[in-house]
Amino acid sequence: MTLIPVKKTHRRARHLPAWGMWGVCVSLATFLTGCFTGIESTKKIELSRGDMKMTAPSPEKLYLDSILAAPLGQWDIGKRFLATDDRSSLMFLPRSLPHDTVKLGGKVLCYEGTETTLRPDGTEGLLLRLAADGHTYLYDTGKTPADARETFTSDVMETFVDLDLVAALDHLMEGQTLYTRTPVWYDPQEKLMTGRKFVPVTVDSVTPGTLVFPVRVWFTDPERNVSAHMLMSLPRHTGAASRRFQSLFLLSDLKKRYPGIDNEVWRLIQEGKVRQGMTKEECRLSLGEPADAYSGHNYAVRLDTWTYDGGRFLQFEDGLLVNFRI
Repeated sequence: MTLIPVKKTHRRARHLPAWGMWGVCVSLATFLTGCFTGIESTKKIELSRGDMKMTAPSPEKLYLDSILAAPLGQWDIGKRFLATDDRSSLMFLPRSLPHDTVKLGGKVLCYEGTETTLRPDGTEGLLLRLAADGHTYLYDTGKTPADARETFTSDVMETFVDLDLVAALDHLMEGQTLYTRTPVWYDPQEKLMTGRKFVPVTVDSVTPGTLVFPVRVWFTDPERNVSAHMLMSLPRHTGAASRRFQSLFLLSDLKKRYPGIDNEVWRLIQEGKVRQGMTKEECRLSLGEPADAYSGHNYAVRLDTWTYDGGRFLQFEDGLLVNFRI
């Protein structure tokens, strides 16, 4: 049966291979790089005009808007910072280090105030004075005194966590019921575990995190009586390593938006699995957006292939899953 070539659903136009050659198309996914987590992907397919909707920011995106890092001019003496790693010593001016090897990982440093410095180009700069174990370290803000007091905030201090921000997050989130958006959980021993998506959990506390993700959100899955946590970025963090609140949690039960999904399929979605007969939307909920997508049709049915990193793929006929490798 002859297939009619059509345009690829995004990026560049391509011709659909014959159904029997779909394996060739799918093999292209093995050349994709990156790590698929189920909550984000290396690139997104473009939706049709009918699918695109202009919407206001989601409640999840707005949830932490009240948590802001105060500018330097509002800091109190004694403000505390956690050094997340021994490499935190590299953030200080060498002349302020007591010796070549300083291990600060896990230590709390207190803000003692500021002092000015004259830069090689003749401009004046502002240094932070942070103290731990009876020694004062100097951190260069990279700004003039006037600019620093107005615009320098703690969330740009790499390897350090502002404990006031953590306390504010804890005050806001503790005791709240949230719905997980990713199965990437960590157990109390900080080992990666397989969690579930779209299940209600109760937030127990928010504590400092790691060098890359400065916040840990601790919670309990009451259905399974499991304690776990997720690593999260600070609210204003951007970049490739960002794990913001809205990519980790929902504020409401997503299942209520999909009353047509039966309980067995919903269980598969929560576990990040698929089976034949699932719709595209059910597969998207389970696995996230595909890294690439190909569409076409023959004279009887519409044919689609979704590819994911690591050689994984889904194949649909008229919108229903007929073949997959996960």
